[in-house]
Amino acid sequence: MKKVFKILSVALYVFLLVCVAGKLFFEQDFNALVSKLRPTQAKNVRSLSIGVSAPIVSHDPRANDVGSRMYLLQTFESLVRRTSSLELESDLALSYGMLSSTQWEFRIRPNVHFHDGSILTADDVKKCLDISRSESSGLSDIFSTVTSIDVVGDLIHINTKQTDVLLPQKMASALIFKRVGNEFIGTGAYRPSSTGFDRFSEYWGAQPAYEKLSLIPLLTKKEKLAALNSSSVDVLMNIPADVADDFSQKNYSLVVQPGIESDMLLMNSSGLLSNLDFRKAVQSAVNPKTLARFGHGFATVINQLVPPAVFGYDPELTIDKIDLQTEQLFLNSTTLSATTPIVLDLPVGLETFGKTLSSQLSTAGIFISVKNIT
Repeated sequence: MKKVFKILSVALYVFLLVCVAGKLFFEQDFNALVSKLRPTQAKNVRSLSIGVSAPIVSHDPRANDVGSRMYLLQTFESLVRRTSSLELESDLALSYGMLSSTQWEFRIRPNVHFHDGSILTADDVKKCLDISRSESSGLSDIFSTVTSIDVVGDLIHINTKQTDVLLPQKMASALIFKRVGNEFIGTGAYRPSSTGFDRFSEYWGAQPAYEKLSLIPLLTKKEKLAALNSSSVDVLMNIPADVADDFSQKNYSLVVQPGIESDMLLMNSSGLLSNLDFRKAVQSAVNPKTLARFGHGFATVINQLVPPAVFGYDPELTIDKIDLQTEQLFLNSTTLSATTPIVLDLPVGLETFGKTLSSQLSTAGIFISVKNIT
């Protein structure tokens, strides 16, 4: 559900749905997804095959498409990385912190080997980041606040034109590499091979459980079902929430991880919706728990722009409850809703969602027309 619903489109406080449809996956017999996890069952497994839902477009670590990143994250690492709960932890940076409002410091981890056997240095990191800052890089946007990068011994100083508290979050997306000719060399737990990936014996961290890893693009539902039926994959990634029940297979279990996608119902603040009381009346009529059911059991209601796992979430933030009686009195005393049309722009395929929302609003005397967009 990568859709944004809007009623004439800014009252973000109406409701937010965080959907984990993109984080559903099946695993066969054991729970092991990323390279550093081990099987929960004691068995001598030497290889792991993962069915992925997007093609691998590029082996360039500056690529930013989903399929390529799945491949790249097995081979390359970043200064800091996101954990399975989406928190940050040190990776190639042994430590990091803010020296001033416009300068971040990252201490490079010692004794880290590239896949060609050479040792990672701060100069390597600077050169890599400078390349990733270039306009031709798929990651150039995350460096928009960076003015320069300096090396001081084993330290990297990243200078910004303004305070950027999100810089560590951005650095988690910037993979570190060394370029030798046309080849990109990383430091990750796996190194590329003719059959996929082989475990890197000189990896600085804990050795992964599997000697060999393969990623198999499975782009259609038919391909995914065939892979499950033949047991040709151990893990199948990214099952759409609306068809998750169709993938029930023997020896496979469905695993759900929290997602970071937020689907929002937005209102603008012009015309009829410029009236704050009217926007509150709309909010009072919407039942977000009912709308969350369109996530097929894999969505929940949140009260702010980001879910709990994302930086910026404030657990103490609450939304004032709307006095339903007061808002109903307002609607009864005005002719705005009857004389001014409200249009709901909704992507094609969500017609039932539109009918449900329209029904909720109509009970409060608010009537909308649905416009399907492609």
